[in-house]
Parts: sequence; structure tokens; C-alpha cells
Amino acid sequence: MRGYNKWIEHQRKFRINLLNSSPEIKNTKIYRVCQDCDEICLCHEMNCPNCGSDVIIPTKINDIEGEVGSLKRMRCLKRFKDMQS
Repeated sequence: MRGYNKWIEHQRKFRINLLNSSPEIKNTKIYRVCQDCDEICLCHEMNCPNCGSDVIIPTKINDIEGEVGSLKRMRCLKRFKDMQS
């Protein structure tokens, strides 16, 4: 997975900024989370960018930066692999 670390660092910043710019998310702290792998998804994503699942549910997350910074909630592995092929 050559180049993944640099790519995902950029993706995480972009995705967090996009999520935090939403007035609805600012007020509710409700994010869309994949039920299969716990990935935080963007509002327009019909399938999880990490595992491809379509089981995405609303979930309250109070500390988004802490969740993403821990590398467990924003990995986008499927998206990265799809871009490589």
C-alpha cells in the first residue's frame, strides 16, 4: 500500500473539515458511521469507504478529532485500494 500514509493523512484533514463545516453536525454531534467497521462516513457516501458496507447508521460522537486521531474511525482502505487499481 505504497503512499497510503501520506494520502490518508490528507484525507483525514479534508474529511474532518468537511464534516465540521456542517451546521447540523455542529449542533447534534451526529455522524454517519458504518455498522460493520466503525468508519465515519461523509453525508453523500452510500457505501463505507473503508469496507464497502451499506449499513451506515447515525451515531453521536462528541470528540471527532480524538476518534479520527486514534486511527480507528477514518481509514478509507477500500477507497484507497480502488484508486490503485
